[in-house]
Amino acid sequence: RTDFKSILSLVPAVYLRDLKDIKTKGNLTLNGNMKGSLEGENYPEFNLNMAVDNGYFKYPDLPNSADNINIKTNISHPQGDLDKMKIDISKFHLELADNPIDGNLKMSTPMSDPFIQSNIKADIDLDKMKTVIPMGEKEKLNGSIHADLNLAGKMSSVTNEQYQDFKAEGELTVKEMLYVSADLPYDVNVNNMIMDFSPQHVDLKDLDTKIGQSDIKAKGKIVNIFPYMFNNEVLKGNVSITSNKLDLDDLMGPESETDETAIAEADSSYGVIAVPAFYDLSMTTDIKELIYDGLTISNVKGKVAVKDQIADLSNVSMDMLEGNVLLNGSYNTQKENPVVNFDYKVKNVDIEKTAAYFSSFETIAPIAKYCKGKISTNLNVSSMLDQNMSPIYNTINGAGGLMSNDLVVSGIKSLKKIADILKMDQLSSQKLNNLKMAFQFKNGRAEVNPFNIKLAGMATEIKGSTGFDQTVDYKLKMQVPKEKLGNKANEIAAGILGKINSKGASLNLPAIIPVNFAIGGTVTKPIIKSDLGDQAKNMVTDLKNKVVDTVKQTVNLGIDKIMDEAKSQAQKLRNEAKVQADKLRAEGDKLTRQAKEKADEIALKAKQKADEEAEKLSN
Repeated sequence: RTDFKSILSLVPAVYLRDLKDIKTKGNLTLNGNMKGSLEGENYPEFNLNMAVDNGYFKYPDLPNSADNINIKTNISHPQGDLDKMKIDISKFHLELADNPIDGNLKMSTPMSDPFIQSNIKADIDLDKMKTVIPMGEKEKLNGSIHADLNLAGKMSSVTNEQYQDFKAEGELTVKEMLYVSADLPYDVNVNNMIMDFSPQHVDLKDLDTKIGQSDIKAKGKIVNIFPYMFNNEVLKGNVSITSNKLDLDDLMGPESETDETAIAEADSSYGVIAVPAFYDLSMTTDIKELIYDGLTISNVKGKVAVKDQIADLSNVSMDMLEGNVLLNGSYNTQKENPVVNFDYKVKNVDIEKTAAYFSSFETIAPIAKYCKGKISTNLNVSSMLDQNMSPIYNTINGAGGLMSNDLVVSGIKSLKKIADILKMDQLSSQKLNNLKMAFQFKNGRAEVNPFNIKLAGMATEIKGSTGFDQTVDYKLKMQVPKEKLGNKANEIAAGILGKINSKGASLNLPAIIPVNFAIGGTVTKPIIKSDLGDQAKNMVTDLKNKVVDTVKQTVNLGIDKIMDEAKSQAQKLRNEAKVQADKLRAEGDKLTRQAKEKADEIALKAKQKADEEAEKLSN
């Protein structure tokens, strides 16, 4: 039909309500023809004309109308390639409550190298829109829009960076715009937006907006926008964003009520967050407060660059979980499974809150949920992600170190079992100071290098690994002071040693007793093995050896004493014998002398008698 209302009926109902009650005026002219053959890319000749003269519409309950609607359009194409088609919207004029909108568009060679010529001008008082088009329940719109844009030239001129051959200039300004709708959970305020257009770039000179609880200010330039829009070329640019508060939870809106099955299906199907292939953009941020998934993050500063389906993060610093995180690295979506490679420097974050918020952290370090306090870590980690953006644990690789000066550990089942073995309740819950440990991720496990710590005051060396399947494999070397064994153990030891020492020995238990533990099984069901029994046997053997050594020493001392006494007695006897011998020798000499004298006397007398007899005989 030839009235304006017939073409107005083509406008979607969301924009035009209660069409049957709208008052319209104006004429519609529509005519066209087609002839020729369609063979492959060879299309028939066609020609289409459409015109609206003095169009008008008005809602009966609203004070103002849309007037002077004039449109003139021609689309023509001779037989042949579609690249020969020409589009000419030579006139488009509309007045909404005395707010004029004017535009035109000419396009040729649309398939090979689009030539575009267009002018758009508009000055709109949005507050007057509600006097022409009915607003929804609780819907508000005010502010102003000014547009003055001029385009002329071939797309190839922009593609080949021959900007002097392409005219693209003008500006778009929005001021004090407010939009409120029952369909939106938040109000949208654009206090100010100024965009300047040129062939080289779109210059966002100023954006000052508030959406719900979030305020955003931005400046920057977008380069190559027309080749991106019309020729799928790379969109380039850089933008800086500042905000006092950016509440992403508020912007995403409240979760709708649904059953657990629907939630599970939604959670398992949201898919990979893809980095666009045709972007080469960089963004610097300075956000005082960022709220995401219930977590408040402060002082978000840094740079994010997007290029070739990779997002690179440079010196992104944020205060979160009562500490600070400095992040460098990349998120790569060039393949089906994204790959992350990040370097973290984490300082003094609350370990309990970290474990509660990041589910993957509990998988990698399951004891974290049993700890309270602050930790710091330097960590480089890479991993593939599945289609739900969760780590594929057997692809995790990396290394780092963890430090803490004040960590309270309570409820770890393996420590509880060790406490039961040693009869030391203080082991099951304790405070760790000056914790320093290094670790690496490989082969689906978090491997901990040997490090030293004091458990309940006892020097302990720990090494081992935790699997991402929650299996554990750790070795503990614990130096247990004898006084830590408990009164009963010491009383028994004192009784045994007392009996030994009563025999003259002087023995004591060693001050430090080394005990080794092996922890296997899983985090929730650990299996503990210790060499405490072997250490006890070794202690008994050592004591036996010490007793034997002591007896030997005692016997040897007795033998040495007897030998010394024997030697002394022998010397005494030798001395006494010598005295007796000397005495006897003296007496013998006297007797010999007396015997000799007697013999001499007898001999003399005999000689004298013999001489006398001889003399008698001779006589």
